[in-house]
Amino acid sequence: MLFPNSNKVKASDYDSLLLTYLGWNDVRSKRRYFVYPMDDTLVGVEGAYMIHTQPATCALCGCLGQVAHVTKKAVNQESDYHTLGNYMCVDNQQCNAQLTDPHALEQ
Repeated sequence: MLFPNSNKVKASDYDSLLLTYLGWNDVRSKRRYFVYPMDDTLVGVEGAYMIHTQPATCALCGCLGQVAHVTKKAVNQESDYHTLGNYMCVDNQQCNAQLTDPHALEQ
């Protein structure tokens, strides 16, 4: 199961299957979901998001535009909890079209 902590995850419909990653926003729960094929398996990442009011640079595609601040709680090797965050395009399809280096998704 890609998102074991989410009971009701509903993906958006996509017209094109030529995507580097599959991503969607759940407006009701303020959650953002990503699915990316890495090492012959699908990796799912879930995080909270808040739309940024001013244009900023997306951490994935590197383009300036409307972004959301996406955060994810993480645990390091010492079992310390901390929060990781990045600015990412609000429009996943536009971000996919502008994405030139898919290795940004693996970091």
